[in-house]
Amino acid sequence: FAVGYQRLKGKTCLFPFGLHCTGMPVKACADKLKREIELYGCPPDFPDEEEEEEEISIKTEDIIIKDKAKGKK
Repeated sequence: FAVGYQRLKGKTCLFPFGLHCTGMPVKACADKLKREIELYGCPPDFPDEEEEEEEISIKTEDIIIKDKAKGKK
């Protein structure tokens, strides 16, 4: 917190790298971001999934539930 305060005052400071509660550097998050950039590109180009969502909603409407209660009476 002290580094953030000093930056607010206008000083040039370096933030220390992030540590997990175990004391290890936060590498898993950096690896995840790297993997997502390789998968989707930079800027990200996500596949269109609008058609699949419509099919799923139609299937759920066709299912009729006779008795919602699952517990014994």
